[in-house]
Amino acid sequence: MKKINLQVKVTYTVNFDCEVTDDIFESLECMQDEFPLGMDDNDNNFSGSSKASKAFDWLGSQCNEGDANSWGFEIEDLTEL
Repeated sequence: MKKINLQVKVTYTVNFDCEVTDDIFESLECMQDEFPLGMDDNDNNFSGSSKASKAFDWLGSQCNEGDANSWGFEIEDLTEL
């Protein structure tokens, strides 16, 4: 047995059809254009973009693990203690 410290980045993909307001659509477009590699809650770079922040919040309320079509795991750190 080994005692370890493990940090894993878990990603999942969600695909859904829905109706959104014009404001949310514009926010999603802003996020797509300004952050093509994505955003996360530890990223301070998007704090100045209110439209992208609004899209981030909306997506957080809409996307759930239970809706996942696929999953991914990336080991960010593995250290034996």
